[in-house]
Formats: sequence, C-alpha cells, structure tokens
Amino acid sequence: MNEYERILLECRYLLSLNKNYQELANKFNMDVSVIYNDLNKLLPKYDSILYKRVKMVLNNKSST
Repeated sequence: MNEYERILLECRYLLSLNKNYQELANKFNMDVSVIYNDLNKLLPKYDSILYKRVKMVLNNKSST
C-alpha cells in the first residue's frame, strides 16, 4: 500500500466511524504521530476538500 492509499484508508475510517487519532493509530498499528502527520500535513497536499471534512470531524470530537 502506498502513502496515498494509506491516507485515504485512514480518512475512510475516520469519516465513516467517527474515530480520533488514537483510535486510528490502534486500528492501523501505527504511531499517533504518523496518523497526525498523514491527516494534517500530507492529506492537504493530496485532497484539500477531503482534508476539510476530516478537520470538521476531528474538531467536533475535540469539542465534545
């Protein structure tokens, strides 16, 4: 799986199951910092619209 596919898979889980960084890290057996970098630094380079959707979910999770 390449970087782009991994990021899209992370986004799919986050958006469909309303997960947070830690939950995604556990699911994919990855460090939280890798998930964070994927979704906040790499994703905007690939897809800015998807990035905005991801940020909305994460912002909603942090405010509850």
